[in-house]
Amino acid sequence: LPQGFSLISAISRIAYTQTYSEGGTSGGDAVWAEAEGAFNATSLRDKAAVELNITPNAGYTITGATSSSLSGTALSGFAYADNQITFVMGHEAATITLSISIARYTIVFNSNGGYGSTPSSITCLVGQTVTLSLNTFARTGYVFLGWARDAAATAVEFGDGAEVTSLSTTNGATVTLYAVWGEKGTDGREGYTIEYNSNNIDINNNNLISAVSGTMSNQTGLKYTQVFDLADNAFSAAGYTASCWFVSSEVRSGGKTWLKNVALKDMIAEAMSAGQDVEDTNKIIVYVHWTADTY
Repeated sequence: LPQGFSLISAISRIAYTQTYSEGGTSGGDAVWAEAEGAFNATSLRDKAAVELNITPNAGYTITGATSSSLSGTALSGFAYADNQITFVMGHEAATITLSISIARYTIVFNSNGGYGSTPSSITCLVGQTVTLSLNTFARTGYVFLGWARDAAATAVEFGDGAEVTSLSTTNGATVTLYAVWGEKGTDGREGYTIEYNSNNIDINNNNLISAVSGTMSNQTGLKYTQVFDLADNAFSAAGYTASCWFVSSEVRSGGKTWLKNVALKDMIAEAMSAGQDVEDTNKIIVYVHWTADTY
């Protein structure tokens, strides 16, 4: 029988062909046409009554059936209704053609907390294998893992650019695939790094300071949602007092001092607004601000 159909009961085996039409319409382009193996009708007694019961699988609908014998005449008493074909077998082999409608559905993509341009939607037929559009979303603090049909899913159902088949069997349905995100700094994913910069600029007059000394190690492996303390300043400059820490080397309006009980995601937001390329580098640079001592 045609792909997507199962024969419940049949008195005979006969030759048949099948044709497919698109998405519940009576016209449109044929998806494919296929002739199945011919069976010799001489095994059936002439004038035998034949009943074929056919059950379409989900997503397929029989819209009609026709018949013809080798001489081109229709089978005697041929009738089709409600997935059942009845006829009286003649002395010639015969062909039955089923007209089959295949459900059409659309796949769309949801950023699920991310941002960016939306991947192209895909309209496809039940039984058709399609390649998912590549992800174009991004999300601050997270890595794209794949797609799932549940917005709350943490496990991936389909990888980026995966091939999928029959995500729905309902004609006209929309299947939404939600981006699945993994937080940076968790489950072995690269986290954020804090780089301490001694910043050799006097913030009041922008003069260079030549006598800044000291070193500080980076903090690494931080999660996007982590709350943590920045290290105490270990840099020094003769004749200057340090203020710590800032995400810009210069004074900027609304700039915040960061040191203890830092919510990393808030500091990342300010660092990005100050022009730091945090998401591509996974690094936030924090600066000392120096003020000349007065005597």
